[in-house]
Amino acid sequence: MPSNKQRFIKNLSLLYISTFISGIFALIINIVLIKRLGSSVYGEYAFSLTFLGYFALIADSGLSAYGETAVSKDKANADKIIGGIFSFNIVMALFSIALMIMIAFLFKFGQIQRNMLILISIALIINTFGFNWAVKALEKNQILSLSVLIGKLAYFAGVFLFVLNKNYYMIAVLSFLIGLFLTAFIQAGYINRIKGIFKFNFSINNFKYLILNGIPFGIVSGLIILYTGFPVLFLKIFTNSSSIGFYYITNRLIVFIFILFNLMTGAFIPIISEAIQKNDKERQSSIISELIRFAYTFSIPICFGGFVVSRLLILRLFGNGFSVSIELIKIMVWSIFLVSVSSVFFGFLTALNDRKGLILSAFFTTASGLAVSFLLIKEYGVYGGALSSLIIEIVMSIGLTAFALKHIRISFGIINFLKVLAASAAMAFIVGLIKTVFPDLILCVAAGIIIYAGLSLALKTISAKDILEIKGVLSKK
Repeated sequence: MPSNKQRFIKNLSLLYISTFISGIFALIINIVLIKRLGSSVYGEYAFSLTFLGYFALIADSGLSAYGETAVSKDKANADKIIGGIFSFNIVMALFSIALMIMIAFLFKFGQIQRNMLILISIALIINTFGFNWAVKALEKNQILSLSVLIGKLAYFAGVFLFVLNKNYYMIAVLSFLIGLFLTAFIQAGYINRIKGIFKFNFSINNFKYLILNGIPFGIVSGLIILYTGFPVLFLKIFTNSSSIGFYYITNRLIVFIFILFNLMTGAFIPIISEAIQKNDKERQSSIISELIRFAYTFSIPICFGGFVVSRLLILRLFGNGFSVSIELIKIMVWSIFLVSVSSVFFGFLTALNDRKGLILSAFFTTASGLAVSFLLIKEYGVYGGALSSLIIEIVMSIGLTAFALKHIRISFGIINFLKVLAASAAMAFIVGLIKTVFPDLILCVAAGIIIYAGLSLALKTISAKDILEIKGVLSKK
């Protein structure tokens, strides 16, 4: 019987493999798009994706988060849970598409922006058939890995081969949709092969039940989409599409790292849910404490390292024309640590079904994000957007931590934390010296990894037991 840590590492490693590969593709796709479409048209494409998120929230209604937790706790009745949520989401997706298209025509968008919004609305119905939340709850992350990888490959191929300049912007949207379709097709096919799981349930009672249970998660999801989209929204109002392009491409670089830490939530929800169901407080505390240690041990050096190599990174990926993004990434990179901590406590509160804690954390963050985004972007433009995104993550991290600590005590080793800070700062300092002599991105990144690994082993922030457990899980795959 594998230990909790081994189950977590196995779940997380499978998610990491798919997300890392697909994240690389997503990053390359965005690099290709911004070079071929130009910062202005790319900014309109970025706005379309952000705008889509508001309607995806309506279509999902928070049921993916609820469904993942519900299936994790009650796998015996997974057929009823998945079938009921699927039926409800179809209805809401059709409503969301109609609403999005109506707004695209009513508001004074430019022709390019309107075309993008109308076509990309199809993603709402495609996402309904993407059962990634159910696949994660069933701990079949290899299926998730395969589906995401194939979808990203298709998206990348379409962009790389057919988006030749800014006149081909609609092909970019179409490639995005094709990638989503292939991902959803594989996930839906897997769920359908599980006997009795893929069922329709359009009864009124089912919808009432889901609305009551999904509303809290829907509110949280909606608020998260709102506050993460504030910088792009206010950049659209106060600046121009080029500023959105600079901000969004920097944001994609940071989000690539965010995703890796956010995967911790999906990897440990099935594990923490079992401990919660058994009311095993000691086990809950042990799991959360280990996850917090894992989060800061790897996120803090990324923040320091990202700050030091930011110039090399932007110049290597985009060239001299994107020097604005160098300063943006120096501001936004620190949010990686905040998100790594938030992901742990968000997953815990979700598994605990603490609706009040989740909603209030998201509400305070949304209110703060609205104020700071409006004021900072109006005053400082795109740099204000970067700063507002950092402040938003600070508020969210504080809120989630405060509400989680009402339910659980964690073992936080301050000495170990300070050792991680010291190792990260020392690594960044040495890499900075190396950069002045050998200004090569790959060399600096490799040197940073080696230096931090050596310092971590020397300071014992990463133990031999951790390494042996990781090797043990990987060798069994």
